[in-house]
Amino acid sequence: MFLLNYSKIVSNSDEQERDEESMYYVAYKQFEAGKNVEETAKLVQHPVEVVQAWYEEYQKEKRDLISVCGTDCSVCYCFGKMCNGCNSCEGNVFHAPDGKVCPIYDCVINDKSMKNCGECAEVPCNIWFNTRDPKFSDEEFNENVAMRVQALQKE
Repeated sequence: MFLLNYSKIVSNSDEQERDEESMYYVAYKQFEAGKNVEETAKLVQHPVEVVQAWYEEYQKEKRDLISVCGTDCSVCYCFGKMCNGCNSCEGNVFHAPDGKVCPIYDCVINDKSMKNCGECAEVPCNIWFNTRDPKFSDEEFNENVAMRVQALQKE
């Protein structure tokens, strides 16, 4: 009987953990949709303090996906397949020559010891233009640079 009750406790604990994980997922989707902590807390029926902690975790994850050059790695077609983002691989991206670090990452992190290009007075610099993705037209590249600079200003 005691063993049965113990397994019931474990089962309830596991079930509660799954519920927490699914509520975090719901909250995460709400944050992505622009909902604030209070609105999300009401929806998921969790205390504001819990949802605030989830929001902070969500924000940290989002920041980690913005590379040093302002690229949002999570929207790249390579993310999760060939690459997990510049920050996670410390600039050893698949498109850099073997054994080489991305020149932008190398400059910002290794040479200048900055958090990202947004801290540099030269942004966007020649390195950005020299590492341009050849698939972009001039117009697309200029839009890409503007979006990256804007993302860095939010950091």
